[in-house]
Amino acid sequence: MATKKDLKYFRGLKWSYTIEEDEHKGKTHYIVRVNELPSVVTDGETIEEAMTNIKDAIAATIKLYLEQVDPVPEPIQKEKFKGNIFIAHQGKDITTWQRLRSRSTYL
Repeated sequence: MATKKDLKYFRGLKWSYTIEEDEHKGKTHYIVRVNELPSVVTDGETIEEAMTNIKDAIAATIKLYLEQVDPVPEPIQKEKFKGNIFIAHQGKDITTWQRLRSRSTYL
């Protein structure tokens, strides 16, 4: 039997993310993009906040796709992906970069 591709189905998929650390007016924040949904971008003062925000943005985007009866792009299959996930780091703090790098798996 085929799986019904509704919001619950898409929320359960393992999306891949690009996380960037940025500083604005002396304050650090994190920008998160969904690789498979290029228009879905959000941020937060912490990685955890940014990830919560991106999950809400994914759900809203998928709802829009489903309401408009448009095909929803699905996440890449990890085993078929031959590249690496890249995390941009613009600051000088290598410890933060290493912490981000350790989270660069599929979340």
